[in-house]
This record gives sequence, structure tokens and C-alpha cells, in this order.
Amino acid sequence: MGRPHEAEDAFDQCLARLRQGETVEACLLSLPHLAGELAPLLVTASALLALAAAAPNPPPALARARTRILRLARQARPHPDRCRERSIRSLRAP
Repeated sequence: MGRPHEAEDAFDQCLARLRQGETVEACLLSLPHLAGELAPLLVTASALLALAAAAPNPPPALARARTRILRLARQARPHPDRCRERSIRSLRAP
């Protein structure tokens, strides 16, 4: 029987190794007596790490989208001088 927190300690160590690029298989091979317990946890952790690495960075993406939307809105909105000219023309007697 292993130490009370052996699996937790091993998981923490393997998680650190996964973050450094080591594979789940390599971690499991180094801890064969805990492989059955750690395998599902490490597979999940590896998938989550890969997902986090692939996710775009939201703040810059949102900033670019905001800039583009504001630019398009400015282009679509009539220039204030043109609005004023239309208003003056509409007030003139025919």
C-alpha cells in the first residue's frame, strides 16, 4: 500500500511534466503502480492543456473586433456636415 497522498503527489508531478511537453504515456510509464488511477486524470488534463494552448487570447481579439465595428459604423454614418447641408436644403423654400 502506498503513502496516503502518493497519487495526488504523483498527479501534481505529472501535471508539471505535461506542462513542460512530456506525454501522458511517459508519465504513466514512470509510475506503473499508479497508472490505472492516474491515466484518466492525465488524459483529461492533457486535453485541457492542449485546448487552453489553442484558444485565442480574447482581449486582443475583442479589441480588434471593436475597432473594426467602430470603423464600419463611422463609414456608414453620414458626415455631420452632410447632415447639416441636407437640413438647410430641406428648409429652403422651393
